[in-house]
Amino acid sequence: MTGRQRRLHTYIWLVIAVVLPILMIMAVKDLSYGSIISQPISDKTEPATALVLEQEMLKTEIITASGTTRLQIYVKKPIQHPSALVYTLNDMGEKDLLLGQLEGVGQYSFDLPTAINGIVLYDAIKDMEIEKLTFAWD
Repeated sequence: MTGRQRRLHTYIWLVIAVVLPILMIMAVKDLSYGSIISQPISDKTEPATALVLEQEMLKTEIITASGTTRLQIYVKKPIQHPSALVYTLNDMGEKDLLLGQLEGVGQYSFDLPTAINGIVLYDAIKDMEIEKLTFAWD
């Protein structure tokens, strides 16, 4: 290398050292890491009806009280997929309405607009179903 090339090489690496961290900070600052924590239904006067389905990895409850329907998901074991999205199932057994994302072990709560046939946990990155749960209503 000549002296001019060494100087240019030094300047390019200095610019990269400054610009790269700035770009990484800008890429990560708008990501949301907050999970949805459920708030218990506080209406004690009207009895709540619940449909409970428990498996090894998670437990789901559909609670209806005061005219509102809420889906509560308790994740007991870590999900081995980076993006576990929760969708409702339509009449054909396919994913329909996106409810939210599961980010780890914990309790999640989603308000349901209508009665649902089930839910499906879907990994959007790998484009595959993680778990499909169908609800049997009486």
